[in-house]
Amino acid sequence: MMEYVWSTIDFLVMYLFALCFFKPRRRIGKRIDFIILIVVAVMASFINDYFANSDINLVVTIIFIVVVLGFFEGNWKRKLFVGSSFFAFIITIEGIVALSIGYFFHIEASEMPKLDSDITQFFQRFLTELRLILVLVLYFFSRRKKNAPERKVQKSFLIIPILSAVLIIYLHEAQIMRNSIDLIFSWIVTIIVIVINIITYILFRKQEQYHIAEGEMKNQLKEYEYQKLHYEQVEQHQQEIRKIRHDMKNQIAGIYGYLEKGEIEEGKREVCSILNQLEKAEQKLFTANAVVNGILNMKYVEIEAKQIEAKLDVKLPEILGITGTDLGVLFGNILDNAIEASYFPGRKAVNGFENYKEDIVLLKELGCKCYRFSISWSRIFPTGEESQPNENGLDHYENVIDELNKYGIEPIITICHFDIPLALIEKYGSWKSREVIDCYLRYCEALFHRFGKKVRYWITFNEINMLMHLPFMGAGIRLEEDENPMEVKYQAAHHELVASALAVKMAHEICPGSQVGCMLAAGDVYPYSCDPKDVWASVEKNRENYFFTDIQVRGNYPSYAEKLFERENIRLKMKENDLEILKENTVDFVSLSYYNSRCVRADGKGEAAGGNVFASAKNPHLTNSQWGWPIDPLGLRITLNTLYDRYQKPLFIVENGLGAKDTPDENGFVDDDYRIEYLSSHVKAMMDAVEKDGVDLIGYTAWGWIDLVSATTGEMSKRYGMVYVDLDDFGKGTGKRIPKKSFYWYKNVIESNGDCLRDV
Repeated sequence: MMEYVWSTIDFLVMYLFALCFFKPRRRIGKRIDFIILIVVAVMASFINDYFANSDINLVVTIIFIVVVLGFFEGNWKRKLFVGSSFFAFIITIEGIVALSIGYFFHIEASEMPKLDSDITQFFQRFLTELRLILVLVLYFFSRRKKNAPERKVQKSFLIIPILSAVLIIYLHEAQIMRNSIDLIFSWIVTIIVIVINIITYILFRKQEQYHIAEGEMKNQLKEYEYQKLHYEQVEQHQQEIRKIRHDMKNQIAGIYGYLEKGEIEEGKREVCSILNQLEKAEQKLFTANAVVNGILNMKYVEIEAKQIEAKLDVKLPEILGITGTDLGVLFGNILDNAIEASYFPGRKAVNGFENYKEDIVLLKELGCKCYRFSISWSRIFPTGEESQPNENGLDHYENVIDELNKYGIEPIITICHFDIPLALIEKYGSWKSREVIDCYLRYCEALFHRFGKKVRYWITFNEINMLMHLPFMGAGIRLEEDENPMEVKYQAAHHELVASALAVKMAHEICPGSQVGCMLAAGDVYPYSCDPKDVWASVEKNRENYFFTDIQVRGNYPSYAEKLFERENIRLKMKENDLEILKENTVDFVSLSYYNSRCVRADGKGEAAGGNVFASAKNPHLTNSQWGWPIDPLGLRITLNTLYDRYQKPLFIVENGLGAKDTPDENGFVDDDYRIEYLSSHVKAMMDAVEKDGVDLIGYTAWGWIDLVSATTGEMSKRYGMVYVDLDDFGKGTGKRIPKKSFYWYKNVIESNGDCLRDV
């Protein structure tokens, strides 16, 4: 009988192990599935016991693992990996237990099969207990990671029963091995453990009740908020009606006067005015429920104000199992989420597409000698696979380029700026697939043929190294559950690198004299201390950051990357001439964005710092921006020297700036001394790198010269520009361009070629 108990426990071990990696799949029903699996476990135990053959036992075990995994979701590759891992796990534990038994009982390995039944049973029991404990610990930690932050304390209570089980098993087995069982001691320990677990359970339930009560309180507060808003809205509506009634008499009298004089058109305008007022004051009837209707009207006003296209069609049954107030809360939450998801500043942004002529005039006034902008791939090839480019898209960008050239402003074009046609993502998985290389080159060819005589400077990919940190934003890469993230990202990186090299080759052939560069999100990584471990951690982080550029400039995969691929079992798919393409088509210059330096601690401890996507330890020697980004102008000089020493190629700073909340005065003017201070210190660091260190720096473009939507936070309120754009996070404003104080300061910097900063 005990054999079947142990087999059931073995099944639980396997089941819990699988739960660490998969979600259960319902075949018949949750409980019935579980019973079926227990029956399978007992049958497997029976077969093993009946035949008592090691080969048969092995086959039965494998079949049992396959059957259990069949009741879980996931693809066969992952299941094969998990099943193999479990098999290795049970074999490893069995070996450890066998060695332990041999050590304690002084038994040689060759004598193990000849052991008497008592020792064999002890061996089996101890083996099962150990597997169960280890899997429980694994299961605990796998679940713990998935819990919401507010449940971490509650879930941490689960460690107590696990430790209790370990303690009781240890005492029990230790006494057996000593052939000395102290019943009184065992009972005392057992009672203490039971009491501790009862207390733990009570605390666990208290925590659960606390979270339930907390959730109910939040719902009540939300309910009261919506009730208050509803009554305020009703009162406002009544006031509007009273005002209209008060004005109506005078307006009707005026209309009568117009009619008496025969001034029909003036009378019509007055009637239209009255009708508009009535329409604004009119509450729409979405439903007969007063509370719900009030909420819907309130939200509808917000929807219209944000210019969101919406249609509300609400049908409520006459008999409801929920109060009107609860319904109001429900609809309010739904609409809040819908509004939040429907509107974001990037929907219209600052509308540079239509205002480019006005903006370029301001750019000329600022004194800029060059202007970096990006072309949208989808405007030229909407799906990425058209045989011919979209002429309307090409015409628009040619107009922009012509306008820049008219004012003597050099266009600097980024070919792909976190921008790939959606169709290529859906069809090929973006840069996961080699097919996208051909699509990219078709796009490049269209640009080079159309603009090659008007544009000298090209950048193949914006911040190409961002692929490793934000794969979807940086390259449209969606990581699937069964994929090796690191291998996928490096494979996509290889495709981008080959595409970049071929674009360099194509540009030089189609547009002789053109300069094609790469771009990275730069910023040296400092060691947190002089501890060699911190220093080495900074070396690894910098290598990770410069991986792409090493290949684009030097033309080959660096040795540290090849060793990384070996360690992580990463096998890149390449064509025979890929390495030759990379070698023969290196970039002409290296462009970079710089916002801040970074810092790393090998132990991973300490406070974290904000920054341009990259995780970083907080540097105690630096101040921070409003968004928690370190401000390190000397870091720009250090980074420029690192890059120039490493590559000996001309450098081009194409992004550098400070995101901050700007508060305009009554005239819309922004006194942004904080931005001037940031830019001034960084420009001086740049000048030192050129004049004192000999860095070949061919250009500098701030990010951005005009306000725009923040790429990292999606906010309009996080402003970088030297020109204020009158728009907020909700699309309200005129869109008017107003130069800030920094605009006039930077104009002076350009006019004096930086001489105005030398004595500052």
